[in-house]
Amino acid sequence: MPKAVLLLFVLGAAAAARAQTPGTTNRTVLSGLDLPGSSVALEDSPAASTVNPAGIGMQRGLSLRYLHEEGAGLPGPDGDGLYLGAPLFGVFGFGLSFEWLRFDEGSLPPHRRTSWSLAVGDPRLSLGVTAHVFSGGVLDERTSWDAGLLLRPGRALSVGLVARNLDTAPLNGIRPNREYALGVGLRPWGDWLTVAVDASVLGSENDLAPHGFERTAFAATLLWRLVPGVTVLGGYTHRLGNGPETALLGLRLDGEFLRVEGAPILRTEGDNAVGWVAGATLRTWRERSLGEGVGRTFVRVRLDEVFSSPSGLVLFGGEPRDPMVDAVEGLAALGRDGRVDGVVLEMLEALPVGMGNAWDLHRAILDLRARGKRVVAFVEEADDATYLVASAADHVIASPAAFFVVNGLASRADFFARTLDLIGVQVEAVRVGRYKSAPETFTRSSISVEYREVLASLLDDLFASEVAALARARGMDESAVREALQRGLRDAESARQAGLVDALAYHDALEDRVRQWAGRRIRFEHRSLRPASWEHWSLPPEIAVVPITGTIVSGGSQPFGLVPTTGDRSVIRALEEAAASHSVRAILLRIDSGGGDASASQRIWNAVREAARRKPVIAAMGDAGASGAYYAAVGADRIFATPATYTGSIGVFWLKPDLEGLMEKLRVGSHLEKRGEQADILSWRSGWTEGMRESIQSTIDSFYEGFLRATAEARDLSVEEVDAVAQGRVWTGAQARERALVDDLGGLGGALREARLAAGLPEDATVRFRVYAPSRSMLTVGFQTQGALDGPVVSLLQATVPIPILLWNGSGVWALSPVAWWVREPGRL
Repeated sequence: MPKAVLLLFVLGAAAAARAQTPGTTNRTVLSGLDLPGSSVALEDSPAASTVNPAGIGMQRGLSLRYLHEEGAGLPGPDGDGLYLGAPLFGVFGFGLSFEWLRFDEGSLPPHRRTSWSLAVGDPRLSLGVTAHVFSGGVLDERTSWDAGLLLRPGRALSVGLVARNLDTAPLNGIRPNREYALGVGLRPWGDWLTVAVDASVLGSENDLAPHGFERTAFAATLLWRLVPGVTVLGGYTHRLGNGPETALLGLRLDGEFLRVEGAPILRTEGDNAVGWVAGATLRTWRERSLGEGVGRTFVRVRLDEVFSSPSGLVLFGGEPRDPMVDAVEGLAALGRDGRVDGVVLEMLEALPVGMGNAWDLHRAILDLRARGKRVVAFVEEADDATYLVASAADHVIASPAAFFVVNGLASRADFFARTLDLIGVQVEAVRVGRYKSAPETFTRSSISVEYREVLASLLDDLFASEVAALARARGMDESAVREALQRGLRDAESARQAGLVDALAYHDALEDRVRQWAGRRIRFEHRSLRPASWEHWSLPPEIAVVPITGTIVSGGSQPFGLVPTTGDRSVIRALEEAAASHSVRAILLRIDSGGGDASASQRIWNAVREAARRKPVIAAMGDAGASGAYYAAVGADRIFATPATYTGSIGVFWLKPDLEGLMEKLRVGSHLEKRGEQADILSWRSGWTEGMRESIQSTIDSFYEGFLRATAEARDLSVEEVDAVAQGRVWTGAQARERALVDDLGGLGGALREARLAAGLPEDATVRFRVYAPSRSMLTVGFQTQGALDGPVVSLLQATVPIPILLWNGSGVWALSPVAWWVREPGRL
């Protein structure tokens, strides 16, 4: 072929070009393969590098796509394409593709087009670029650049704009035409019907090719989902000025993780009037699939894994998650899923939750049953909290090798005053509140009357609530439940005889046992518990989740250390960002804390109150929302708890060790110089003088009065009414509700519904939960949380030795609950 003819063919072939169907409306030798059912405004798969590189930034997850095209006609190529793409770090999208392209025999030699794509943005707006690198053929070692924009301001509108061949090198002085395309996509009646219209024009870089608006090419695209997993693909293109017409009508079939598609292509000119394109896509997320709703589907869920850290190498971390939100919202999503008939909740390990969070899960399972889902619980080991969760199911199956430590509740208080005296250490404490018993661990050698009164009251109320809940769930008399809880340890057969479980089966026979119980054929799916995913264009409404867990301290949060802490600076920053975000519709305070630094708690309360002036703020207290954590909660619009949430403990104390005796025993000499009578008030080397004690008492009295006023204002009570139920006393959630300290016992599920309603959304609306918490480091090796140190050592540190001795508190003032609420060993509070 003469060189001039070759150049004309390569760079001016658009003069005889047919329209791409229905994506790129002009095809040249620079083009790639056809994409069935695509548009500049629609394409967001890894193959978006061929249509609009901005679509790379709107991928939902890692996916791999393959395409094959035959009978493309001139000048467009036939061939095969492989496309890989994935989102990165939440704001980037990456794509890499290889296309092996060939032309009609005798026209042009084949070549390979390798495309690298990068996009930045979010589901509302994305900007992307693609670099096409050619190997072999007449374009060997040449590159071509595309740039695109994709805007999705709402769930019914998508607008795409792309410029192609921006920097393609000339061949013998002739430069290829740039191409500019605009597409508009609409979903006028919902996601089941998508239509798009594209328009494309060529630039004037090469006069050999017809260009300009008078030769505009138009394309129309139709995606019509007939039933879940079955979509009709349609397309039509036409160029003004006696251009060719092209039509496509095909089918797309979706499985859960696999998509196959294909369509014939009909043209009004060219030697080959009929061509075809077909392909398949593998993806890492689940789509609505063919055959959904046919037969009975039970979803299997590892509930214990929701609370486990990832195992293995974590390269890039991930979006922060809240396991309780995942669990409660995940169960609610299964309840709303019409494709699901039943759920099998597997607990191969005891759940690392206290009784408060167990109540949240118990109620979430009851709500799941209320939506008509049949629920089976499978347990291999259980304590009281885990069994409370499992008991909410319709049917409880235990492994024959399981053991049950379902034996009621116990709480032991240890006192170290005499122990410390042996080494010459004395601990002084000043407190406000006759029930503020946390310092007694160091200041007494036996329990006080007030401390004993609180523990007895808590145990009585918690045990009565547990017995009543188990009796309702299992259809037993409360007397029978109380009798069953008298035995300290049971094997599986003993638990079945006592009525705690319904059947025995090993894990590998679980599905057969469920089918036998259901009395019908069942199809099983494995899923992870996650909130319902957003499957529409643009961004979903957001609810911010701000966790307050562990001990409250000044500074930043350290949630992954030996002693988890929540820093006031981290919480305040999160509240400010959430309140300022246009995407966030409401804020949920997720509280699991017994308090901590009083000054830090007061600063958090003030930040909560300021955020509540701009957005609805709902507090949900799980295992505990006591002392400083309750102080934070009263800044919210409403407070939710469970019947078992440790609540209140409105009081403060100052704790100071005196190490002078220890220094003498160690023969340590010292000399003190000071200017100011109380300059050494914070020193651990000597005790307080009377004047120092008066100063400390005055300080904590001021904190206490502020705590009372804040609670009175928030709860619409008088200061005197709050003081009567304060005094440092811990209440259960049920007791606190009777005393107007909380609004509702609906727990986390109720708080999430209330947050939606307060945001002006339906109570079951799909939302994104933006968790404001530190995530794992970018390069860590993660293991399951239950390791060697997670047993006796951590339990000893967290349960036996009070948190104040482990942490430095700059203010010295503590608002901390005396009850070791964080202990999650079987049978313990």
